[in-house]
Amino acid sequence: MAADAGPSLLAPRVSALLALSHILLKTDLTIAHPQPDVLTEKQVPEDAKKIAWDVASPPKTTLPEADLLVARDAASSKALEALTDALATQSREGSFVLLSLRTALTPAEMFLSTVGKVPLRVHSRDSVEAAFRERGFRLVGLRSNNVSALLLFRKRPATPAGVDKQAVIRVGNGGLGWVEEIKAKATEYQERPV
Repeated sequence: MAADAGPSLLAPRVSALLALSHILLKTDLTIAHPQPDVLTEKQVPEDAKKIAWDVASPPKTTLPEADLLVARDAASSKALEALTDALATQSREGSFVLLSLRTALTPAEMFLSTVGKVPLRVHSRDSVEAAFRERGFRLVGLRSNNVSALLLFRKRPATPAGVDKQAVIRVGNGGLGWVEEIKAKATEYQERPV
């Protein structure tokens, strides 16, 4: 999902990372962009669908249902509000939103902004997190280098699951043995009487 009409997309990086993870995931990639016709074949990963979708205007078409929505931030505060509203509308309970955003200006950008009167805006991580929290999301992952941040949000269910419907499973980077444990627990909880 592109927050603006810029040519830079996250989709190629995300699909490359999914391929590197060595997990056999079935992925169906759809790129939502205000002007999908301007995207070149090099920018769009293989087997990706493109649809016209603009954050700023009311959606004429809905996006396909997804477990993960990936987006870049928007520059203005109105665009940020529109982006968070759009992501909240398009995401379902339990799905994830991965957001890449600028959180600070570099010294060169600060110089341009003050001396050259070039309006450059960034959003604080706290304000973005608060905007998503208002719309039913919870921050579950964060990676930052003090200039930009990658935030992973999860949309909370409308009615939280009780303690009897939850389990804590330790996950490690060394192997994938925990995947089978998660599958077993999921099956166990689904088969329990309500």
